[in-house]
Amino acid sequence: QLIPMPGIYELLENLKKAGIRMALVSSTSQRLIIRALERMNLTDYFEVVICGDTVKEHKPSPVPYHTAMGLLKAAPEECIVIEDSEVGIRAGKASGAYVIGYRGSELSQNTALADVSIDSYDELYNMDLGITWAAA
Repeated sequence: QLIPMPGIYELLENLKKAGIRMALVSSTSQRLIIRALERMNLTDYFEVVICGDTVKEHKPSPVPYHTAMGLLKAAPEECIVIEDSEVGIRAGKASGAYVIGYRGSELSQNTALADVSIDSYDELYNMDLGITWAAA
């Protein structure tokens, strides 16, 4: 049973309205990620999907994030990574991106290495991330 995290639909829709290009970077296999995105109606939000079986190196290597950045034609300093695992945070930091640690997952993990940590996606709207949010 896949249940999206509270606030994820609103966040992705607001990022899309703000013109933010998005990628999903996961260690899970592409087959499972694509199926999950389809079941939760999230496919249309991501221009790029990088999975554990589509890159030679895996998190905590920065390669998955660098691959996504390359496909988006985005420099690391232009990117914000939201991660819920210590391994993912290490990968995001190694990529040169600004990293937000998400502590709202069912399995809470150490986010101390992130630039900042949040407990809910709603907290992002009050942060200075260089995003101009569309009026509600």
